[in-house]
Amino acid sequence: MKTINVEERLNKILTLEQLDKDYYQNFIQRAKFLQEQVNDKSFRITVVGEFSAGKSTFLNALIGKDILPHSVNETTATVTYIKNVKTSDPLCNKVLIEFFNETEPIIIDLPQDAKGLTEYVTTMAKEYNVVQEVSAVTIHIDFPYTDEPIEFIDTPGLNGVAEGHYERTRYEIQRAHMSIYLLPTRGLSQSNVQMYELLKQYQSSFLFVINAIDTLKEAEGETADKKIAELRQQLANIGVKNNPSILGVSSLLALTAKDHSITKLSQYDSLEMTDARRVELLERSNFKQVEEEIWQRLTNSEKEKLKQQNIEHKLNALVQDIITEFKEQVAIQEVEIDERQLKEIEFRMNMALQSKDELLNNLHNFTSAKKTDIRSMLMDRIKSDLAELYKVQESKITKEVAGFIKLQNNPEENLKKLQDNLKQELKKAEGNYTTNYIQILTEFLNEVYESAVLRIESHYPKITISKKKVEFAVALEKANLESLSAVKKIEKTEATIKELRQQERNALTQYTKETANYSKVKSEVQSLRQRKVSLTSDRQCEIQRLGKRPEIEHRKESYEVKKGGISGFFGRLFGGGYETRTRTITDDSRRKAWDQQEQRIKSQFTQNEANLQRQIIAAEQRLRRYEESSAEADTRLQQLNFKLQSLQGELSSLEREKKEIYDRNKQLYYANQKKEILYALEQYLTVDLAKFYRQEIETILNKELPKLNKAIDEHYLHTYKGYIDKLQRLKKQVVQKATPQQLIDAQQNLQKVLKTLA
Repeated sequence: MKTINVEERLNKILTLEQLDKDYYQNFIQRAKFLQEQVNDKSFRITVVGEFSAGKSTFLNALIGKDILPHSVNETTATVTYIKNVKTSDPLCNKVLIEFFNETEPIIIDLPQDAKGLTEYVTTMAKEYNVVQEVSAVTIHIDFPYTDEPIEFIDTPGLNGVAEGHYERTRYEIQRAHMSIYLLPTRGLSQSNVQMYELLKQYQSSFLFVINAIDTLKEAEGETADKKIAELRQQLANIGVKNNPSILGVSSLLALTAKDHSITKLSQYDSLEMTDARRVELLERSNFKQVEEEIWQRLTNSEKEKLKQQNIEHKLNALVQDIITEFKEQVAIQEVEIDERQLKEIEFRMNMALQSKDELLNNLHNFTSAKKTDIRSMLMDRIKSDLAELYKVQESKITKEVAGFIKLQNNPEENLKKLQDNLKQELKKAEGNYTTNYIQILTEFLNEVYESAVLRIESHYPKITISKKKVEFAVALEKANLESLSAVKKIEKTEATIKELRQQERNALTQYTKETANYSKVKSEVQSLRQRKVSLTSDRQCEIQRLGKRPEIEHRKESYEVKKGGISGFFGRLFGGGYETRTRTITDDSRRKAWDQQEQRIKSQFTQNEANLQRQIIAAEQRLRRYEESSAEADTRLQQLNFKLQSLQGELSSLEREKKEIYDRNKQLYYANQKKEILYALEQYLTVDLAKFYRQEIETILNKELPKLNKAIDEHYLHTYKGYIDKLQRLKKQVVQKATPQQLIDAQQNLQKVLKTLA
């Protein structure tokens, strides 16, 4: 089928007169999806699977970085897109968060770890109700394998309890061109089968992946090849044909190998994460095989072929669904129900109405009874596991202590090594137990839900499965093995000496610092005093440079005055008439200038001396403080030295006493220590750890079963409504029998649909 024919058929569906009713809007919407895909250049791949199937971990491994949250508590609550963009794209290494309401989208930098996206994509978000508020999260990165516009979609899961998970996942499946289907190692469940039934309506290209092959119990004969063979047979049984690709991987091992910011495989992993170990983990993960399969399918020619096949597959499915719908309309008009069948319909309706509340109560009683069963079963399992663990460790401890008696080295070192090994083995065992209990509780909730579904199916013809996996996060307490030593006094004394040594180093550092400050300030005071003396001398020198104070000067000055009288008149008339006189002039300007210069020098030096004196006073105050601090530090050092000498003597005495005890009765000492270790181990396993597991199991069951009951109720009511609606439609056919014209109209509509979509 060519693309032009696809477009023509889609246009015929969208303009089909018979679909111009609200009842058929689902067909119209599917046709519009296909129209968008024909014109869309990107290639979408959904990663689907059950709730908590490991989809986010798988995508992280594909990306090579721990970006998407994936702990047992952090489950994906919205659709997350991972788009392949070029490094030149402004959004490269950015995350776009979009909301349903009027809230503006936000863009953040790509987080360094999974914690950065918890608030936007998981059920553990505190600020947002992710399911109802966050419409999508889009991560833009540059895949090193291809430049094609590829888009991976991390879906919430079809069987999550949160409202909206099913609808959003279904929507993305319709828009996708290919699906990577993650399956659990336990095999297909009923929800897996129903998910495939939905997928095959819209998908023609699948890659089936068994995740978490690292959890297979090889000691019990479980291998990846066997699991793949089992799954292939199970898929064939539900109608999967053409020998589909099935691969077994460990996404967790692959992610740990690729992301160098991850330094531990799990919280119980004590091995160093070297480059060689990362290579080994990647090899064990078998993830390269998945990558090769994906990127081979995404070569340009293969991608376009898959895209075209996918669109044609969806179009054919859509056409078939439309034809089936209109055939059913004809069949409904043609149906003939006799009196006996009518009574049967009414009987079933009445029985459904009468048993509605009773069935719900029975389902709740069923889940409550199962809660009691799983609690009892798990506690018996825990008791048995811990008893077996104690038995194994008791045998090891007895054997090792017997070997210690023959050795001549320090018994304390032997016992410390034994205790360290014991703690490591307990941590490893507890990690394995925790994983097993998680699996047991998960399978329990799955089985309870599926059992409830089967009970509903016995009343009604069709149901939709939805279930929730358990959250089981055990924060294991440390065993109190630190108190098993028989020489507490020595350990306490050594610890005190170690603490005092540190105090001594601190006091010495402080003393050295205070002494250095004292010497520095002392030099500063001496320098300031010397400057003061120099300043006084400089002032005298400056005054002396002025020389001797000048004397007041006196000098004679001649001047002329007019003569008076008759003689003066005639003298001026004929050129005379003036007489010369003398006077004494006094000049003190030089003395005043000298005095002013002297006063200026004195003022200047007086101000400098005052400033200098203030500095001297401040420095002398600091000097006294540092002198006191140095003295205090010195006293503290002497006190610490005295304490240390006393404790060293006490320690030597205790060491001699310990040696005498060891030498007198080493065997008795080891026997007592073994007794203490085994007692502490027994208390920890049978009391502390068992109590902790019991409380955690009760907490988890109390938290998860109400969610499970809610999901069962929702499916029950949905199925009940559909069942009653169907019976009412059949009854209506009897009460209001179709007219010949209605049958003709239905047949004509069917013929028009067949002719248009042929």
